[in-house]
Amino acid sequence: MTSYVRFKYVRRFLPLGVYPATCPLNNRPFRGKGPSYKLTPKWVQAIQDHNSARGATVMLGASTGWVNAPGFCESLTMGGNIAEVDKVQGRFVKVKNLTPDSDFPDPANKLLFHKFTCLAGNGQLRLPAEGVDAFFPFLFGSDQAWIGIEAVDFFENMPEPIWPGVEPLLIIGYEAIVRRKTAIRQAPAGRIIGRIDSDTRCTVFAEVHRWAKIGDNRWVDLARVRRAS
Repeated sequence: MTSYVRFKYVRRFLPLGVYPATCPLNNRPFRGKGPSYKLTPKWVQAIQDHNSARGATVMLGASTGWVNAPGFCESLTMGGNIAEVDKVQGRFVKVKNLTPDSDFPDPANKLLFHKFTCLAGNGQLRLPAEGVDAFFPFLFGSDQAWIGIEAVDFFENMPEPIWPGVEPLLIIGYEAIVRRKTAIRQAPAGRIIGRIDSDTRCTVFAEVHRWAKIGDNRWVDLARVRRAS
């Protein structure tokens, strides 16, 4: 059965500023970032063709996140993007990606055409610069792109990405109490996977519209929880 992941945003609790919401990928089932790889001229041209001038600068400029050393791409994607699962091995998942020999993806294919996302110190999603959308192919140095399962949410059906400017998402973390028994869903407005009793304490990790994330693939109606005093 085909399954999917959405890469999590990881809040770093910086007091000021905005930073790229990077999700390191490894070429083996290990944590940490794999080696960087050469960004060939065909990929540079394609990125320029599919971005505004400012978007291309974000993607290709040295030390902006995706490219750190000139001409070399980092082994990573960004939070909020999605991918198809190839296989799961222990505590790691291998995702389907493009390699330097692949063709440039259809920009409508969100599994392979990702967006540069950023996170502010207060947990708000941000664009890399005001009014600047920047996109990149889900490119990796080989067809062995691995990431720890704690860094993704799993879905049976293809989810939508959660991107700045699309979802008014606030990545937060506060203790809450369930007001009354309610359904737990796999995703906002998604399939019911269980129930949570009234007066249960939980942590709200994120809010999307009227939904609260209380765990991996665990969402409840935001109106059914209140902040713990």
